[in-house]
Amino acid sequence: MISTETSVRVDEDTYREVGLGDIFERIAGMDGIVKVATVTGPYDIVAWVEADDIDEITGPLVDEIRAFQGVRETLTNVVVSSA
Repeated sequence: MISTETSVRVDEDTYREVGLGDIFERIAGMDGIVKVATVTGPYDIVAWVEADDIDEITGPLVDEIRAFQGVRETLTNVVVSSA
């Protein structure tokens, strides 16, 4: 099982006009998402993802998030170890 943390930055206009709710809910409903949170800092949403293969995450799943209207940028970190 591969785990990643994907940070999502939302476009400033989208953030001001409609907030994070729609993007947050869409990410939360995706297959492979085990946890999602809004955060402070340079990114607005963090999603924890699990899949059998890294290509499932870095390919279609992240591409789908990037295609959401209002998503400006994503950053995916692969979990090397956790406790």
